[in-house]
Amino acid sequence: VRFGSLEVLGPAGGDTATCHLGVACTVSLTGSPTPGGLVVADTGACAELAPPDQAVAEATGAWTGLAWSQDHVFQLGTRLAASAAAPSTACWAAPGGATVPVGDVVFRGPRGSAEVICDVGARCPLQLAGVSLRASDVVTIGSGCGGD
Repeated sequence: VRFGSLEVLGPAGGDTATCHLGVACTVSLTGSPTPGGLVVADTGACAELAPPDQAVAEATGAWTGLAWSQDHVFQLGTRLAASAAAPSTACWAAPGGATVPVGDVVFRGPRGSAEVICDVGARCPLQLAGVSLRASDVVTIGSGCGGD
């Protein structure tokens, strides 16, 4: 006997986003646009996390590891450091619902900032430490970054 229908709402899952340290992180999930919150868990354990509160998630542009969205595009703020190259887990929750894993967030980039004093005309070595740095990465020298 048919007695109704079932509609599954929320992100499809399996997405991976890459965020760069020191740059505002935006994560877009695929699936049915449904209001919900996203929490980035460095430990990978979504079930242990409380669903994000909408007011708290929208309160700051600093890295909080959580965001709220009506359309699955989440503005997570700017993260300045990451402890490892292993991906963090993106955990999504509908209002009042359980927190479930929907993908990974990978952070890459240099840790902190470097200040080097060099003599004009002399070699100037610069060593950067960071997460998932590649030989093809480029360092620019100037008075600001990214259009500043």
